[in-house]
Amino acid sequence: MLGSIFILLDETDVRLLMQVWSARTGQKQTAGTETPGPHDMLRTMVTSGYSSTGDLGLLQLEKDMMAAGISLPAVVRDIPGIPKELHYVKTTKAFVGPTGGEMEISSFAKLVVPPEILQQETAVSISIADIPGILRGEEGFSWLSDYPWSLGEDAYPRELLDHVLFSPAVDVNLHGAQPDGPMELQTWRPPGSEGMECVLLKHFDGEGWADITASTTHQIHSDKLSISMHTFCPLCVVWTTLVDVGKLMTSVLSSRTLDCRFSAYIKSHEEDVDFHVVCRDKGVEKEEYRPGFEVCGSNKAMFDLYHRNDIEVAVSVQNGQKESKKIELRAQLCCEEDGQNVQMFLERPNGRHLKGDVIIKSTHERPPRTVCEFKFREVRASKR
Repeated sequence: MLGSIFILLDETDVRLLMQVWSARTGQKQTAGTETPGPHDMLRTMVTSGYSSTGDLGLLQLEKDMMAAGISLPAVVRDIPGIPKELHYVKTTKAFVGPTGGEMEISSFAKLVVPPEILQQETAVSISIADIPGILRGEEGFSWLSDYPWSLGEDAYPRELLDHVLFSPAVDVNLHGAQPDGPMELQTWRPPGSEGMECVLLKHFDGEGWADITASTTHQIHSDKLSISMHTFCPLCVVWTTLVDVGKLMTSVLSSRTLDCRFSAYIKSHEEDVDFHVVCRDKGVEKEEYRPGFEVCGSNKAMFDLYHRNDIEVAVSVQNGQKESKKIELRAQLCCEEDGQNVQMFLERPNGRHLKGDVIIKSTHERPPRTVCEFKFREVRASKR
């Protein structure tokens, strides 16, 4: 399994992962040696006990890859035999009441709710967001290929990535409840981050990403970071020696975050229709679509989506067929005038006007989370 994962990493990924591994284990590479290839890396990690501990070894690999900014779900998605839980973001849900309590995703994040912060039994969810997956480019598995210092001759060199590490990016959801005071959010601190500055980047619904480091109470411990928070949105934690990394990360994260509207369009024929479900970012104000297509239903997404999120579009025709298709969202496509589309070919039951339901779900979460739903209705049907 480890061999199947390592063979998909490029030289930069291997080098960054080796740095994290060396910082954690204390085993240093010999100065002047070349970056090991995937097979050399595998042998080194096997001899160090990395893979001999079964599930614990795989968990440690996931943490090391996260610290290096490499998306494990992106790497393993097409590898046969990989446990399904590695394909999806980690999440947990529990009910917490007035007496307070704790909940955690073991080894990654913990939420501590003091007594009397919540006035009634409240559903609380914690997810580990796949920030490297959001930021990765068309080719690579890590976030570095689309980072600002790789985009032009005057950009920063990729070697500066040696000065950046990640703690788990966390999303806490109180499902509408309003706490009466702060809660403590703890995240794992990556090895090798000693002497680095901690940068907290938070996503505010409708406003985008912002650097909240200076305005947020937090404590840095040897193995974890504790953050005091009243409100919760996706939070990305970066460790760095770079002065402007907060601005750079905020810019890139903003370009990869989508506040979407989904619209259905129909092009009518005598016996059937071309049916397209289109995803557009909020910055696209255009309502028209391709020639011959008319809008037949629309609704806004219930929450923000991200570049490379996997979604499933399910269409159910009243008294007729059901169709579903899965796609991977691309931020650039969603920000274009015609948006990113899912195309289907639907039969018209008994030659009548077509109507039914569209349900879009985010499938990179387990269970899949409903993103948007709406009804559609064909305004004009072809005459028989």
